[in-house]
Amino acid sequence: MKVGVIDKKNPRGTEENILQKINLPLCNLILEKRGLEKLIGTYIDKLPACINEKDNRLHAHFNQLGAGTGRFSSSDPNLQNIPSHNKEIRLLFKAADGYTLVGADFSQ
Repeated sequence: MKVGVIDKKNPRGTEENILQKINLPLCNLILEKRGLEKLIGTYIDKLPACINEKDNRLHAHFNQLGAGTGRFSSSDPNLQNIPSHNKEIRLLFKAADGYTLVGADFSQ
């Protein structure tokens, strides 16, 4: 492929920043595949295992003092890291009949 050394410390590296610098269609496909695998592993495979068997709902823990900065945190599963750029993942969540699911993003 005649790509020179991008990172002298890691000449055979395939990290994201190296593949982005190479910027070939194959590298872009590899990055896309890795991103999809991350979404599948984090949401598609994990979230169904977190559903409560009694009411068939997903319950997360929201912690008022969970972060060192004093902000709320979420765990088991972390629902604060749902990607905003991926609408398909957000469509996996549905409010109970008669209720509305509201999402908000606050800046500082």
